[in-house]
Amino acid sequence: MPKPETGLFPIYMTGPTGRTFNFADTESDISLTSPQMFWLAREFGRPLYAWFARTNGDFACPDQCDGDYVCPGPCIGIPLGLLWFEPEASDPTAQGLPLSRYFRDTEAITFRTTWNDPKSLFVGFKGGNNMANHGHLDIGSFVIDALGQRWALDLGKMDYNLYTGYTGTRFDFYRLRAEGHNTLVLNPSKEPDQNPRAVAKIKRLQSQPERSFAIADLTTAYGETVQRGIAMLKGDSVVVQDELFPSRPTQLWWFMHTSADIELSGDERSATLSRDSMRLWCAVASPPQARFAVMDARPLPTSPNPGGQDPNQGIRKLAIHISDLPLSILFTLSVAMIPLTPSQEPPAEPPPATALAEW
Repeated sequence: MPKPETGLFPIYMTGPTGRTFNFADTESDISLTSPQMFWLAREFGRPLYAWFARTNGDFACPDQCDGDYVCPGPCIGIPLGLLWFEPEASDPTAQGLPLSRYFRDTEAITFRTTWNDPKSLFVGFKGGNNMANHGHLDIGSFVIDALGQRWALDLGKMDYNLYTGYTGTRFDFYRLRAEGHNTLVLNPSKEPDQNPRAVAKIKRLQSQPERSFAIADLTTAYGETVQRGIAMLKGDSVVVQDELFPSRPTQLWWFMHTSADIELSGDERSATLSRDSMRLWCAVASPPQARFAVMDARPLPTSPNPGGQDPNQGIRKLAIHISDLPLSILFTLSVAMIPLTPSQEPPAEPPPATALAEW
């Protein structure tokens, strides 16, 4: 049965660009709005849910409904929307809705700098359960919106028709593997690149104006001690930081998928992503030997590569490869990301890395 908080999930999982934090078999451009949001608004006295239904997806009003015009109902005649339509609506700011929320068991969290601004900064991050229905090997993955663009994206589901007559495992397909998400791959091979039975909890989190963060324990996903933290600093930058304590020889890949153009700096320690005159500056804060590379969104040479997979046209990935991590020593990989308008210049250096224990 639904609860009064049920309608909060689609609201928090939708970024300022209107795209969702689409982990697992979800498409980012599919609205989470449904006529049930009107029913929830009426059932639980939550005008916030009616606001979401009226400003997103199938029920969003066209431009001519802006201003003082009071919309009499859904602009698209979906029968249940007409039946359950709730005229009383109130936006998140008016309702005093917090800017972040953690969804326990789903192990997903989102942060944002403000509501109602399509150019605001938004981060979605997950631990999760690789055994979940329609799940991917996407523990540790994230998305980022800023300046009206989605910079770090999730590819979404694969074509279900590819399963027909296929005799391998669903985790042979790129879009379902860790390498097809914004997370880590350790010691790649033809085997699943995360433990398909792994469950990763968000172990610590904070939401403050100066620093909002979440830290997830990814150890069960990789069979090595691994933590990933994602922080939003002062509302104008993001840090993705991984800490590993390898017990055996380990090579590491760090991936972030994007549809933006990517330009590497001369020393490959930073990269500038650009779309529609907006930019996202990415820089390695630690370790000193890490360098960026640009790769196609395709399987690694060591990975399975079944036929018929989506070529992921127009998608590249920003990557870092460390071929040999030091044994039994804490290894920190920290990447800072700063949105830049056309008039802004990147800083001389990224924010220095600080241990996750000190976050």
